[in-house]
Amino acid sequence: AFSFSSISSLFIPSQVKQICKSSFSACEKLEKVEIPSDSQIQTIGESAFCMSSIKSIIIPPHISEIHEFTFNSCIQLEIFEIDENSEMQEINIKSFPEKGIIMIPVQKVHMIKSDFFY
Repeated sequence: AFSFSSISSLFIPSQVKQICKSSFSACEKLEKVEIPSDSQIQTIGESAFCMSSIKSIIIPPHISEIHEFTFNSCIQLEIFEIDENSEMQEINIKSFPEKGIIMIPVQKVHMIKSDFFY
C-alpha cells in the first residue's frame, strides 16, 4: 500500500475495517496517525506501522487485535493508549518498541502474548 512512502501524517476514515500487514511500514516521515473514536477498524496487521516515526497513538474501542511487530522499530513512539471502552481481545507485546509508555486497560484484554513472561 504505502510502504516506504514519504507521507508525514495519516487520517484513517471511520469506515475502514482493517489495516493490512505492512501497510505503512518504513514510512520514516510518518509522525501522526489519527484514527477516529468511531472507527470500524477491528484489526491492525503485522508490521503495519513498523519503522515509522509515530510519536503517539490512541487505539479506538473497536480494534480487537493488534498483530506482532505492528509498531516494531518505532523508536519515536512514546505513548500508546487503548481506549478504556476497548473491545481488545489480544495484543502481542512484540508489537511495540522497547521503550515508551503503554497504557492498556488490562481488565479488558483477554490475552497478552509475550516471550517475556513465564
